[in-house]
Amino acid sequence: PPSSRPALPSGFPQAWSPLPPNPDTTADLLDSPVSTNAIYYPHGILFSSTGAVAHVQDLRKSFTVEGWHFRDTTFAPPAIGAYLPFFTLGKTWYNGGWSLGFFNLDDTNNLYFALYNYNDASGSARRRFGTPIPTAVYYKTWCHYALVYDHQGGGGLGTWEIFVNSTSYGVITNQTAPTAAGTQSPFCIGGDPGVGSQYYNLGAYDYWRVSDAALATDQFLNAGTAKTAPQTLAFYRLDAFPDGSFDLSNRVANAYHLQAPVGGTATQVTANADQAVASVPYPDLSAQFLGSRTVNQGSVTFRTASSGSLSYLLNSEGLGTHLGTNSPWTVETWIRMTALATRQIIFDVMAGNGSGGKGWMFMNYNDLSSRYCLYFGATPSYIAFPGSTGGAAETPLNTWHHLALTFDPVSGPGYQGVWECFLNSRSLGRIEYSNSYTRVNSTANFYVGGRATTYGDAVYGSMDLVRVSKGVLATNQFLNAGGYVATSTQAVTRAYWKLDSDGSAIDPASQVDPRHALVSGTNAAPAGSQQRVAGTLLKFDTTPTFIGDPAANAGSLRFTNASALVTGNLGMRLELDTPFTVEGWMRWEGGAARAVQALAGTHFDTVSGILLPPVGTANRVLYGIDAGWLLTLEARGADAAFHLACTTPAPNPFTGSATVIDADLAVLPAADLAGRWVHVAVTYDPAVNDGGRWTLLLNGVSAGTATHAQASFASHESPRFLLGGRADGTQSFDGLLDGWRVSSGIVDPDELLHFSVLRGTLLRVQ
Repeated sequence: PPSSRPALPSGFPQAWSPLPPNPDTTADLLDSPVSTNAIYYPHGILFSSTGAVAHVQDLRKSFTVEGWHFRDTTFAPPAIGAYLPFFTLGKTWYNGGWSLGFFNLDDTNNLYFALYNYNDASGSARRRFGTPIPTAVYYKTWCHYALVYDHQGGGGLGTWEIFVNSTSYGVITNQTAPTAAGTQSPFCIGGDPGVGSQYYNLGAYDYWRVSDAALATDQFLNAGTAKTAPQTLAFYRLDAFPDGSFDLSNRVANAYHLQAPVGGTATQVTANADQAVASVPYPDLSAQFLGSRTVNQGSVTFRTASSGSLSYLLNSEGLGTHLGTNSPWTVETWIRMTALATRQIIFDVMAGNGSGGKGWMFMNYNDLSSRYCLYFGATPSYIAFPGSTGGAAETPLNTWHHLALTFDPVSGPGYQGVWECFLNSRSLGRIEYSNSYTRVNSTANFYVGGRATTYGDAVYGSMDLVRVSKGVLATNQFLNAGGYVATSTQAVTRAYWKLDSDGSAIDPASQVDPRHALVSGTNAAPAGSQQRVAGTLLKFDTTPTFIGDPAANAGSLRFTNASALVTGNLGMRLELDTPFTVEGWMRWEGGAARAVQALAGTHFDTVSGILLPPVGTANRVLYGIDAGWLLTLEARGADAAFHLACTTPAPNPFTGSATVIDADLAVLPAADLAGRWVHVAVTYDPAVNDGGRWTLLLNGVSAGTATHAQASFASHESPRFLLGGRADGTQSFDGLLDGWRVSSGIVDPDELLHFSVLRGTLLRVQ
C-alpha cells in the first residue's frame, strides 16, 4: 500500500448495492448496514483487528467469518506446495493461532483451501480441504467466502467448513477436542502479520462480518436476493443568495456538481429570490446528505424576456451515464414557467452541446401545443406523453409545479423499457420504447434548464430542487409527497465515562456501551486524583443498561503535558449530519504554558495514522486524515476562549476550503475559570441555518453559539473520539476532568449533568 491515504475507489462495482441480500440486523450497529462501494488495492492489503480476537480465539466456541472478495488475479502461491494466508488468527505456523488460505497443490491455478490451527500439532501441520476451487469460480468476480467453525461438529471434536458462494469446498475435523483457547493476535483478513508483508490476496474487499455462532448458509450475508432500494445519485437545491451567487452543489456526494456557463447575458442564469417550497415536503433520506434536508432558499432563473435564452446548467462528469436505457432511474424538479413558447428543454442527456447523437431530451414544446414530450432522434422525432393536454390549463404560468420523469427498463412490450411523466404527482401517461426508435445510448452529460446550443430553447422561468435517483420512485417517494414528519431528536446516551480514581489507579471504562472504553494509546495516561466534583450525583444518567451505580462518583483524572485518551468508532455518532451533545466537568488549573489545550473532539491528526508492518527499518503509515472537529481552551491574553474548529477530508469544490468552522464560541476572563469545577457542554444541531449550529453551555447556561456559513461537502470521516488532548500527545488539557458523556441528539439544558451537584448561594450569618 502507498505511504499516504489513497483515494477511494472510483466506482468499483459491488456485487450488490446498497444492501447485501441478507443484511446484518444487529440492533446496536454503529452505522447503517448500507454500503455503496468497495475497497480495492491492486497490490493487496492486510486488514487486522484486535477487537475481534476474543470471538475467534477459542476453539471451544463456534464462530463464522464471512464476506466478499474480488480476486483480481489467478496468481497461485509461488511454488507447488506453497500457501497464501487469506484470513488468520495471528501468524501462520505459530502455536496459539489458526490460518485459512489458498494452497498450490499442482500449479494448475485450481487452488485448494488449507488450514493450520493451534489445536492440531501446535498449528504447524497443514490440512487440506478436499474440493479444489476452479479458476472460473474465483477469477475477476465477486465471491462470498464463509469459514464456519462448529465446536460441536465431528462428535464434539469441532469442524471447519469453507464455503464459496454458499457452496461447500470441504470439511476438516479437529484431531482432538480443544481444551484451551488460542493465544495469537491479531485477527487478519487478506493475509497474516508474519515476517514481511504478505499482501498476496490482490483485489477488492467488501462487507465482512464475524459472528459468534456456526451459521447455516441461509444465515449468510449472501442469502436471498439483493435488495435494490432507490439510491439518490445527485440532489441540487439550486439555492440563490442575496449576493447573486448560487448553490449548484450535489448534496449527497462530492461529485456530479453542476456548473453554469460564464459569458454574456444570453448564456447566464440569474438568481431568483422566490422558491418552490420554503421547506421540502418529503426530504431526501440519503445517509450522507450534507446540510439540512428540508432547507430551501431561492431558485435559478433561466430565460427571461431580456436574457438567458441560451442559459443552462451542466454536469459533464458522468451523471448522464446513469440515465440510459439499461437501468431504472428517476429525475424530478420543481419548475415555474413564465411563458409557454418555443421549445423549453427541462432535462437533456445528449452528447456534446446537448444536440449530439445518443441520449434523450425532455421538454415542454409549443409545436405540440405546449405538451410535455421526449426527443430521441430522427425516429420518432418528438413524441408527447399521451396524457399531456398542453397549454396554460395544464401548466398554469407563474406557479410552481413538481415534475418527475421515470424510466423502467423491464416494462412495456418485450420489456424494452417505459418512460412515464408526472406533473404534481399525476401521471401524464407512458411512452413505450421501441426497437424502431432511434437508439438511446447514455452519455456523460446531464443538462438542466437548457443546453449549450444557439437554438434559444432554455426554460422560460425558474427551476428549483433537482434530484436524480437510481431506481423508479413511487409518487409517495417524490420530493413533493405529503408533509414532512421530523424524526425523533430524543437524546440517547452513547458513552459515559465516570473517570474515577482512588488517587492512583484510573478507570477510563465506559459505563454505557463498554466498547467505548478510553485508552491512552501511544500517549501518556492521565494521573489519578481523589478530587471530584461530587461524591454522590443528584441528577445522573438514566440509561437502563448503565453499568454500576450512576449516582456514585469517586475521584477524577488529571491531564498534564502529553496525556490524552481516545476511543474508536464513537466518532461515527458525531458526524455533521446528525445532532449530538458532548458534556462533562473540568477543573482547569490555568498554570501551563500551553496556549491551546484540547478538551474533546474527533479530530484525526495526520501524524497518527495506522502503522503497517515495516519495510526494512522504515515504518509505513496507511493513512492519517486531517479532519474532524475539536473543542479547545485557548489563551487570549488575560482571557480564555472556548474554540471550535472543524475540517473535512474533501474541500468545498466552490470555495476550495476544507474548513467548515474555525471560531470562538465564548471568551471569558481566565480568572473566572481557573481553579474551580465548571460544567462544559457543546451541542451540534445540523438543522439550523442549513450548515449547522454549535452551542456552548457553561454550568447549564448558553455561553455562545457559532453557525456554519454553509454545509460541509463531506463528512469529517474520523471514527475516533478524543478527551483531554490531541491524538499525537500535544495540546493536552491542564487540570482535572470528571464525569463525561456523549449523547446522540440535543440534550435539554435541564437534563445536563450540571444539575447533578448542589447549587445555590452561600450566605454567611453572623
